[in-house]
Amino acid sequence: MKSILFTFGIASMLFFGNHVNAQEQIIQASELPATASKFLKSNFGKETIAKVEKDVKDMDYEVYFNNGVKVEFDKEGNWKEIDGNNVTAIPTEFIDKSILKYVSANYPNTKIVKIEKNRTNQEVELSNGIELKFDSNGKFIRMD
Repeated sequence: MKSILFTFGIASMLFFGNHVNAQEQIIQASELPATASKFLKSNFGKETIAKVEKDVKDMDYEVYFNNGVKVEFDKEGNWKEIDGNNVTAIPTEFIDKSILKYVSANYPNTKIVKIEKNRTNQEVELSNGIELKFDSNGKFIRMD
């Protein structure tokens, strides 16, 4: 009997301990910041959202679509990364025009499948696997 209670106690601690430490929380799309909602409506209006997660610790968001695309937002709702999982071409209307021009001129038969930005640069991944790095103004820096 003691061993059953001990096993139950350990199992309970593991279950509840992991639950308390979970950082991601499933939320409704309507709970996203207004900036994120507007971005999604403008660029992904025809796509179906599969899941929205909020990182409780960092206060950022991840939106997953049925087509495999994932969009990450910071706590204010500004996009940080759009990832088509190396397969799906992502929308490009929001991408800096100089980046689009560079990609079009140098890699005309490719699509952009991922873009990630931070304060100092933007990284673009193409459908052929090439990764390009640009500064925050969209000026080409190098191929990674």
